[in-house]
Amino acid sequence: MTATNQNLSVYIGDYVEIEVPVRDEDFNPVKLEEVKARYKISSDPTNEPLIIKNNEPGGALSALTKRDTLTLLVRIYPEDFNNINRPGTYYHEAEVMDECDRPFTVMTGRIKLLDTLIS
Repeated sequence: MTATNQNLSVYIGDYVEIEVPVRDEDFNPVKLEEVKARYKISSDPTNEPLIIKNNEPGGALSALTKRDTLTLLVRIYPEDFNNINRPGTYYHEAEVMDECDRPFTVMTGRIKLLDTLIS
């Protein structure tokens, strides 16, 4: 089941962790032994992503079980914002692929990137 309208605000240059619980169409927790996952930020769904995370080695995205629920943990580091040099509202999305590499969008929403005085 896709969690829509997952909106949040973060400061450009901050370290951010985003947790995305993965549930099926009946809102039951999904338990997959091995899952591939991706997370992207873009100005809108039709443009190239500005930040990409995945759970390949070094990809800064983990798939873990938390309270019996598959949860994606996305880590965004300060240097990830190098491609985004201005504040604004962006689109973000997470997707998992099952054992047969079938994609399932699990989260969509807007992420508001805020400017800071101290950078």
